[in-house]
Amino acid sequence: MVFGHDPDRDARHCEAVARAVETVAAGLEIVRPGMIVLPVAGPAAFAGSETALAEQLVDQVAALAGVESQVGIADGLFAATLAAKRGHLAPPGTSSFPCR
Repeated sequence: MVFGHDPDRDARHCEAVARAVETVAAGLEIVRPGMIVLPVAGPAAFAGSETALAEQLVDQVAALAGVESQVGIADGLFAATLAAKRGHLAPPGTSSFPCR
């Protein structure tokens, strides 16, 4: 089923997802409905690894918000956005390059 554009519905769902994410990690930012970013170093250390953090986030969002989600971890917002579309965790230092 495909739903039409409904900003109010999208915002409601995003709020539920944000609340679920906040049970695992603090400091999140809602970029737009459907995209939440957060610094990962501290929460990943607390969870034991980036992989464990990603699993916790997906599990909490499913349990508390009732929706499926994907997590991407990478250096920088653009790379993390691409990583999230694939559910990919890029090792630190592998997803950005210096501009020369």
